[in-house]
Amino acid sequence: MSRSRYTKAVLVTATMLASMGLAFIAATPAHATAGQCIGYLEQQGEDTTVRNEVCQTTEVLADNVSDAYAREYCHAAMLATGLDPDTTDEACERALED
Repeated sequence: MSRSRYTKAVLVTATMLASMGLAFIAATPAHATAGQCIGYLEQQGEDTTVRNEVCQTTEVLADNVSDAYAREYCHAAMLATGLDPDTTDEACERALED
């Protein structure tokens, strides 16, 4: 699969997961912090609309499914956007902080 097709597949999956997860967000207590993830990306000069959506989707997944699943999603999606692995690791950890 080419890189652009892989990126598109990840983004479509992210959008679907976000849509499914948003129905549960009002009923669950806060767990992860998308704002910390987005803030870190801004500090690094690496924030984009897609990466910010990944942070938000990671928060929803962590609150409703599991941290392990949210972490795997976050890493795959951030790497698919071309973010370097070290910045990906830190951004995803911040998205999962309590």
